[in-house]
Amino acid sequence: MNLHYLYNKFAKELFDQYPIRVFKTNDFTNEPPYYLIDRVDSKKYNAYMGNILFSDQEPIYPDLVPWLRQRDGYHSEWLELSSGPMTNNLIFVSEKSKEVEDMRSSIHGRYEKVVYYFYHALACLDNYREYWKQDIKVPDQHRYLFICYQNVLNSFRWHRVRFQQRLLESGLIDRGLVSYFPPEQSRLEEIIKLSTLRHHSTEAEAQALEAIDALGKSYQIDTDSPNGNMSTYIDIESCQSALIHVVSETCFYNGKLHLTEKIFKPIVAKQPFLLLAAKGNLAYFKSYGFKTFSDFWDESYDDIEDDNERVDAVFNILHKLSQLSYEQQCELRKATQEIVEHNWYHFYYELKGIVIDELTDNLKTVTRAGVWQNIKTHDIDRLNYILKF
Repeated sequence: MNLHYLYNKFAKELFDQYPIRVFKTNDFTNEPPYYLIDRVDSKKYNAYMGNILFSDQEPIYPDLVPWLRQRDGYHSEWLELSSGPMTNNLIFVSEKSKEVEDMRSSIHGRYEKVVYYFYHALACLDNYREYWKQDIKVPDQHRYLFICYQNVLNSFRWHRVRFQQRLLESGLIDRGLVSYFPPEQSRLEEIIKLSTLRHHSTEAEAQALEAIDALGKSYQIDTDSPNGNMSTYIDIESCQSALIHVVSETCFYNGKLHLTEKIFKPIVAKQPFLLLAAKGNLAYFKSYGFKTFSDFWDESYDDIEDDNERVDAVFNILHKLSQLSYEQQCELRKATQEIVEHNWYHFYYELKGIVIDELTDNLKTVTRAGVWQNIKTHDIDRLNYILKF
C-alpha cells in the first residue's frame, strides 16, 4: 500500500482549491528529529491560509512533542512556513491523548488546531483487502493456546517485557506462539531501567533484571528478521492455529487511545482476542462498532489504572483459559463465532464509512472558526464522497 494515498487525495481533491500548504510525516527514526517531514503538494503561493500536517501514522510520545520545533535540515521547510507568529497550522492525528493536548498548545508557543481520525482503520482496510477474497472460516480445532506478536522492544513498550516475563514464569510460553526479539543484554537492561523512569516501580524493575537471562532469549513465529512491512501481512494459518490472539499494542501508557494494525489481525483471522493496550482502548475499539468478549471472561482489565496490574489481569485471563480442557476450549471457540463473524463483516463492510464520516465531521468542526472557515462545507462533503467511493 502507498501509505500516502490518503494525503495525496486530500491535497488534490480539497486543499489544492485553497492557498494551503500540505505536509506529511514521511518516516520515523530512533534519534532526533524522530519524525521526518515531507511536502505533499508542490504549489507555490504568494499568500496562503496556513499549513496542514498529517502526523497520524505513529503515536506521539512526550519525548517527541518538541520535534515540530527543532530547527534542522529535515524540518527546515516545515519550520520556515509554519512557525510565524500569524501562521495558522492544522494537524491531523490518529490518537486521543494528553500528548495531543500538549501539542495543541506547545508548538511555537501557540494553540494549534487538531483533527482526529482513526487513520490505522483506513490503512488496514487497504493493507488487508486481499484477505477479503479468501474464504476464511472459524476453525474447530487448534494446536496452541495463544499467539502473540511482540517484536519491537523499547522503553515505551515495557508491557511486552512484563508479559513475556509472566509467560516464562508460568510456563505458558510453551503453549503459545510468540514473537519476541530483545536486543543484546546491555541494551535490554537499559530499556528496563528507562522504563522504570517512565512507567513502573523499582520492584518491577528488580524482578525483570533478575530474570534478564530468560528475557534475553528470542522467540519467533515466522521470521528472525522482523521489519515494518510485516504490518501489512497476516499469517492466517499461524493465527488460526491458536485459540486466542493476545494483541500487544504499540501504546500502553498514560491512557493514550491509539490502536494500530495489530488490533485488526485477529479481526481478519476471525479470532477472539485479549488486548494489551492503554487503559480504555477496549472501550475505544468498541465505540467503532466492534464486539468483544465480556460474556466469556472479565474485560474489566480495560479499566485498570495501574499498568503492571493491567498486564497481569490480561495474563490471568490467559492462565484461566489454559486450565480448561481441550474440549472446553473448542466449545469456547465455537461460542465466540458469532462475535468474530460480526467483527469481520463490520471491518470490511461498515468501518470505512464510519471513519471517513468521523474524519470529515471533525474537519468541519475545525473549519467553523478562524481562517479555516474559508474552506467550504460542500467541498468537504465532496471529499467524503470521493474517499468512500
